[in-house]
Amino acid sequence: MIPKLNLKKIIIVFFIFSILLLLSNSIVSYLFPEVSNQTKKPITKKEIELKFFQSLKSFAIKDEWIDSVMKKSRFVKFKVNVPYDLPISQILGDITRSLADYKTEINAKETKINGKTSMQISQKKEPVLLADFVYNSDIQRTENKSALFIYGRNAKEAEYDSLFRNIPNDYSALLTPSKSASLYTRWLNDNGFNYAVILDDEITELEYKIDENYSQKRLILIVKNLVSSFPRALFFVFDKNSAIFTSYTYSILKREFEKLKIKFCTSDSLKFIIDEDLNASAEFVKFVKNIKPGSINKIVVSIDSFLALTEDIRKLIRIGYKFVKPEAIKI
Repeated sequence: MIPKLNLKKIIIVFFIFSILLLLSNSIVSYLFPEVSNQTKKPITKKEIELKFFQSLKSFAIKDEWIDSVMKKSRFVKFKVNVPYDLPISQILGDITRSLADYKTEINAKETKINGKTSMQISQKKEPVLLADFVYNSDIQRTENKSALFIYGRNAKEAEYDSLFRNIPNDYSALLTPSKSASLYTRWLNDNGFNYAVILDDEITELEYKIDENYSQKRLILIVKNLVSSFPRALFFVFDKNSAIFTSYTYSILKREFEKLKIKFCTSDSLKFIIDEDLNASAEFVKFVKNIKPGSINKIVVSIDSFLALTEDIRKLIRIGYKFVKPEAIKI
């Protein structure tokens, strides 16, 4: 025979158990505080302010965009004007990371949608530094824009395809004509990438290979093959260092591209960063920074150069330089 359950007793047992559980948690928390709190280092108000300004400077925030609103003995308050191309959340995240190892508490609240965000840095629940971040359409860090093309798929197909699966579609492909490259353009199109095609002495497949000894009829057929195989190419690039450029062949190809109203240019209108150049990093950064405002220059790097320049690219983007889709480039 199964005994009847006493509901009142069961409720009392559960209540006592809950009280004991809460008490045990409190005792454990008191005796064994969180390791993260134990390991955090002390920091002065002056050091907090220094790290705050270091973070702002790392995003190219100018001094004249920062106003001291209030300065009391207990805390200081600033108003920071932020250009629209820089997410306020990115600044807050960087400040938070810079203070993660120190005994501080950081709270942020968006007080006006897409307009103003207030941040408070505290110690022992007492405010130390307050800041209002406000978007300002009248300020801009830089107008410099670059279009970055990556080449080398014909030599490292697997690595190239893997790279493009893991980078933003603001970057573009520069392809050597082949059947594989033609098929690959479908993936590029489906995933929002742009591409251009380079015509040089490296082309091996007969359908696209250009030779200075070919007849005019055959060259015209090759142009048609190129245009039909790469219908959404932004433009075609003739390598000025190739044999085809220095021969009569180029004039025939040029005429056919013009007749079909296909955009093309020569390789000297693009900036090629050479892998073997020991100063490739410095050359790349200098070129990006010296682009005239309002213009978009075309930069070409190999897959190896792109990987080597990743940190330079990240730093340039952080301070406002932009790598953009090249649709609007004039050829």
